Amino acid sequence: MDRYEPLSAALDECAALMDEQTGLYNRIGFLSLARQMANLARRRRRDLLVVRADLDGLQAINDRFGEAQGNLALADAVDILARTFRKSDVLSRLDGDNFLMMAIETRKDSGEVITSRLKQNLERYNASATRPYRLSLTAAAATFDPETALSPEELVDNTEMLLRQAS
Repeated sequence: MDRYEPLSAALDECAALMDEQTGLYNRIGFLSLARQMANLARRRRRDLLVVRADLDGLQAINDRFGEAQGNLALADAVDILARTFRKSDVLSRLDGDNFLMMAIETRKDSGEVITSRLKQNLERYNASATRPYRLSLTAAAATFDPETALSPEELVDNTEMLLRQAS
């Protein structure tokens, strides 16, 4: 047995949790971390804030300006999200143009604060960007009591419903 096999296996496992294109966690990575964060939130008796965001018009950007510009739009959206959230928050790309973030140690108004910060960062980006399109993100935030019986999968489903209502 090669002495590096365990390290290689661990690296492969970590890679399986990441979205290759954006460097964010993927759905599997998010759900894995969400379970741990829910346990920590229960222990500390703190709410969790979950924010769902969709990059609006990604397909139209791809169709009109090409896939390379669509990839740049995706990268710019990730940068805006990273500027909006704390380093301790979990940022993930569920698929395509769908993102999900989770924060612990939040206040009652954290959802409003984060969605406001996201809008400001988006406006700042659009005011200075030289791209041939404007970026738009639709976002919805929800606070979840960790004492509820919701699983991380149910949290994802609930945020999807919230996002539909916000659209």
